[in-house]
Amino acid sequence: MGVTLTLPSVRHINPPGLVYRELAEPRTHLAVAVVWRDQGVGRAIQAVLDTFEQIMPTPADPPGRVLG
Repeated sequence: MGVTLTLPSVRHINPPGLVYRELAEPRTHLAVAVVWRDQGVGRAIQAVLDTFEQIMPTPADPPGRVLG
């Protein structure tokens, strides 16, 4: 048994035994963390970080604590 949150766009993937359920009360925000090694960022990782920032930009006043 496992549980995951996913996007509606993957509902077409339906192996035997898989069940999709909608959340009773959808959240209005999503907290996401991206972590990488502090050994320099290569081109591939930088491309992922740039794409992620475009899709989910860092809020000007993020809730909680942001470590730098």
